[in-house]
Amino acid sequence: MNIPDRRDLPGHSTRRQHLMNELSAPRRSRAPLFLAGGLGTVLAGAAAAVLLLGGGTGGTAVPTATPDGPVAPGEPVLMSAGQVLTRASHAAGARPALNPKPGQYLYFASKSHQQGLSAGTGQQAPEPFDTTRQIWLSVSGKNAGLIDQKSGGDRIHEWLCDGRSLPEGQKKEKLVAFDPAHPPTGCANEPAHLPNLPVTAATALKWLYDHSQGGNPPDVQAFTTVGDTIRERYIAPRSLAALFAAAAKLPGTKVYRDVPTLAGGKGIAVGQTFNGLRQELIFDPKTFQLIGERQVRDFDTSFRPKGGKTAGTSFTPEPGTREGEVVYASAETAFGLVDEPGTTP
Repeated sequence: MNIPDRRDLPGHSTRRQHLMNELSAPRRSRAPLFLAGGLGTVLAGAAAAVLLLGGGTGGTAVPTATPDGPVAPGEPVLMSAGQVLTRASHAAGARPALNPKPGQYLYFASKSHQQGLSAGTGQQAPEPFDTTRQIWLSVSGKNAGLIDQKSGGDRIHEWLCDGRSLPEGQKKEKLVAFDPAHPPTGCANEPAHLPNLPVTAATALKWLYDHSQGGNPPDVQAFTTVGDTIRERYIAPRSLAALFAAAAKLPGTKVYRDVPTLAGGKGIAVGQTFNGLRQELIFDPKTFQLIGERQVRDFDTSFRPKGGKTAGTSFTPEPGTREGEVVYASAETAFGLVDEPGTTP
């Protein structure tokens, strides 16, 4: 169950209806511009796109790579997208493992920013706005989750319960008015913990292609699936490491430095551009922990993935858009395991 903090929605009732629609849809990217892809790259020796990490302003790729290895504080280093993801894989594998139990909840707090231009339409939304969000998701998916989201002056504070498993004739609301004493029962939400994900790069790469949904070319959709899989879910360290290692084998990505994050500071991003949009995963440049996501307008058409409903289509920038616009940005600000929804770690 993916309950995005959707932008481009003028009022509370529209936002609420959109959230209900999202509960019935396959899990997909939170960001609204769904044609863009995500992480990954193929390391191809000197042909791999790399970046100088250090001073300056970001986005320029240079055609030289250096081997993986420790980086001294403040030391400039040339690094490919594959190397960034490899370091992210190592960092993920070194994290301490949690042991979520079926009756517990995973708590996530996040913030996001959406520009005023409606995604994919060229129509002007009322204004850019920020969203803050807390969400409690059932580890097993069998218990009701809880969302508390504030966006553009609106608040959605409701139970999350996909009631498709309820007997015929019973009400099957997906968003249920919050009553702390009476959470809904009979839920069939997506589990917030996926314990059976692959633990090697090879099997994770196959899994990404096999479990991608959408009309984008397979290489783009597989990259999107990386972010979709880990967003607001707990992934065990070995599996998270495998996903990042698999992403390092996906084509079409570049590295971008000095990327500002909503949590403050700057990160190093791995991005893939398709159909005028670049999807980025942003990492801490020292620890290589994932710290945020962005979508940026990018009119580069050099990446030509094959397959999918949108492959081979011509790209024309939308009226009123400009290259380099940050359309969407998000950052996770807190995460933990709790016994009751509405409590924090």
